[in-house]
Amino acid sequence: MKCKMSIQAKRELLDSFVGRFYSIEWVKSNGEIRSCTGKHMQHNMFAAAHASKAQANTVAHKPNLYTMVDVTNEKWVNVNLNNLKHVRCGSIDIEFED
Repeated sequence: MKCKMSIQAKRELLDSFVGRFYSIEWVKSNGEIRSCTGKHMQHNMFAAAHASKAQANTVAHKPNLYTMVDVTNEKWVNVNLNNLKHVRCGSIDIEFED
């Protein structure tokens, strides 16, 4: 399915994947296409011994940036939702229009 969504709708879509793996594709600021696999709410895997010791998200105040965990490379990734191209999770498969 190809569609157009607001930044807020894209954020809510990604947030709805609680506990499930999903894959996304977006265009980075340098024009490179990037893809990764994430699992929502895996933040505690990067905390020092406990999730309560995790550091605050430094880009939380920017609504166009979505912070997720790239489970393949085990690192944080900030995705610009304006450049989001594709999302897949289970039976959900959405390609975004420019």
